[in-house]
Amino acid sequence: MKAGKNKSLYLVLPKEPNQYGFGYCSRGDMEEFYKQRIPIENPSFIASLWENYQAGNLAELNIIAEKLEHRFPFIKAAVKAHIDRVPGDEENGLPYKTLISIIKEHGSNDFMTIFKEFNKRLPIYGFGDLQVERMLSKIKKMSIN
Repeated sequence: MKAGKNKSLYLVLPKEPNQYGFGYCSRGDMEEFYKQRIPIENPSFIASLWENYQAGNLAELNIIAEKLEHRFPFIKAAVKAHIDRVPGDEENGLPYKTLISIIKEHGSNDFMTIFKEFNKRLPIYGFGDLQVERMLSKIKKMSIN
């Protein structure tokens, strides 16, 4: 028998306003979230999300997300955010476009201003300061060339 084969698998989610993490939750919050856990009946189907993500199969990711939407509606939003993040042939993805827009709108290169605005507009990505800083460096290099 394979280890864990007869085990149950659950999804534990934080509640708003911490929908993207558990970092600010108390022990009591965590216990409550655990009580409200959601059983995962078909883990191999959900695992196919990861396999298709790794393979870059965007169309298949979308199909799987649509099939899971009734039970896990946040998956479709995450898949859409990923697809929007992936650059097209001649363009950068949504995070880069958003940063460029913020720079133009604010007329500023102040990192904290840009970083805060970016996270207001695209919180689903959960990008940290170093990730945004790397994207800004790339944008500056593109502007020079």
